[in-house]
Amino acid sequence: MANTESSNQLAGLNDQNFSQARKAIKNALVSTCDPKHILKKFDELLVASRAEKDEKKFKVLVAQIDDMQRDALAVLGLENHYPIVETITDNRPLIIELANQLTEEFGCLTASEKALVHLVAGAYGRIIEYSKLFNNCRRIDDLTKEKIGYYSMISKELDRAERHFVTALVTLRQFKEPALKVNIKTNNAFIAQNQQLNSNTNENNQP
Repeated sequence: MANTESSNQLAGLNDQNFSQARKAIKNALVSTCDPKHILKKFDELLVASRAEKDEKKFKVLVAQIDDMQRDALAVLGLENHYPIVETITDNRPLIIELANQLTEEFGCLTASEKALVHLVAGAYGRIIEYSKLFNNCRRIDDLTKEKIGYYSMISKELDRAERHFVTALVTLRQFKEPALKVNIKTNNAFIAQNQQLNSNTNENNQP
């Protein structure tokens, strides 16, 4: 009986303190990959480096800032588009400019819209890269079995990148299309795709 009462008291205590413990853990324990932690730490290093007078300590702070630059830039990846250009070998400035222009063209404000912009820009970058490789394959004089396999692989990847580009672009356009509003004033309304209405009023009224 005593064990049962103790268990009930412990359960009640856990329920009472659960929300407080959860809040404390959330505020106290932060992963090093948490965006808020990264930006806060980066800001602290910048402030400290500007105020530091000792040359050796200043160099240490600068080294720490350099180590955190990649993570800090990744936090703002949806705005600066750096993460998507890391998937592209060439024409990185072009991909960043394309992403900027797409963001402006479609007025992208939400994270989902900006992510779609990255898909479009990334696919466009791959199209350019695979097109160059495909063009180089066409200049090969002696075709071996390995070269033919490579040629086929590049062709498939180019087709895939083009499909990804079109799909992402169409999805982005649909995201930004205004919602269709239809007002119907009637007692009975039937709406269906490819609906066909046949009027037989005159035929039924014929004697």
